[in-house]
Amino acid sequence: MPSGSADRKSIADGAEPADAAPGEDDAELDVSLERYEYAATSSILAGTGGVGFAATCAFNREKSATKELLELLRPHVRWRDDAEADADGVDDPAVDGAGLRDESEKDQKATSPPPRLRLNPVKMPGRGFVFVRLSVAKDTTTDEQDTGETKEDEKTYEQRVSKSLGRAVSRAARLLTASVRAGAVPSPRWVEKVVAIQATCAMPEISETAAETDKAETASSVLRDTVKRVVACLDAEALQKSRTAGGSDDGKDDDGKDVLRFAVAFANRFRGMGGETKNKTRDSSNSFKRYAREFVVPAVAAAAESALGTTKISLTDPDVCFFVEVLSVPNEGADGSRAGGYVERLAIGAAAKCDGVFELKRGAIRPVALKRASEATG
Repeated sequence: MPSGSADRKSIADGAEPADAAPGEDDAELDVSLERYEYAATSSILAGTGGVGFAATCAFNREKSATKELLELLRPHVRWRDDAEADADGVDDPAVDGAGLRDESEKDQKATSPPPRLRLNPVKMPGRGFVFVRLSVAKDTTTDEQDTGETKEDEKTYEQRVSKSLGRAVSRAARLLTASVRAGAVPSPRWVEKVVAIQATCAMPEISETAAETDKAETASSVLRDTVKRVVACLDAEALQKSRTAGGSDDGKDDDGKDVLRFAVAFANRFRGMGGETKNKTRDSSNSFKRYAREFVVPAVAAAAESALGTTKISLTDPDVCFFVEVLSVPNEGADGSRAGGYVERLAIGAAAKCDGVFELKRGAIRPVALKRASEATG
């Protein structure tokens, strides 16, 4: 029996996605295949615009994989506002905390036109890895997003946009994986695994002095807030389904109450010189070491426990998985100019078990391998 990759034409060969109606997404989504978004660097470094998709691919096929990934994502990327989540019947207590407290306001937000979104590749060093950023188009202003008689302040608007974009990438990754599993789209040729990223931030410093301790505590607070933002992007209904689908004593605490099981999957994509320096020797300073697995995973796990509530770690059957990627980002000076070299940043995303985007392979939680998932349906 021929495999899916043998009898289906790949999007990389020019095949059209089966579920993409011509022109259906043109009003909501700009997809740039021609150029990298170099301006994304500042947003990723600031932790305000790192929402997107991290994908692994065949070595030296990054450009082909980028084109293929953009076409795979195109049918599934849509604005996901809080009001839309309510309309879908999701009972999310975080929604009311975001300012949707009465039905009239929800109706206003539900009827307002969605902003135009952009998908742009971001230049990353190294091989076998690509990053595509999702953002609101520059011609969409806060005035266009005002949905009541009073205008949203800038901070509230940015928080709502960040959450909505986070929901959008989570949904797109889930639908993309499902469509590949079902054979609804051609088998990926270059793209191997895709992870939805909902936020970026710096890793707290490793403290050795009192001054460094104060600085590290501030950075730890930023990490906790970042993980909270990621958790807020999770679909509450999917999270509840994942929690109740376990059906084992492993999902209970000592009193027999349900707990949320979670895991942290780590990958280091950093390919620049460490320690934010230009030299060509490996930097062994604390600034560089803080992005190592032994520091990152416990820090993210602690932040996840704080954000999720009653939890326990499960490395074999988690209800939710946090994906942490260490990105290589071009270093910038205070004036926005290139300072030379690269710096590390954490890119964090989360997915519920019932989203179907991760699996247990070779003793570890990993993103679903799209090509293998496609071949399984062939």
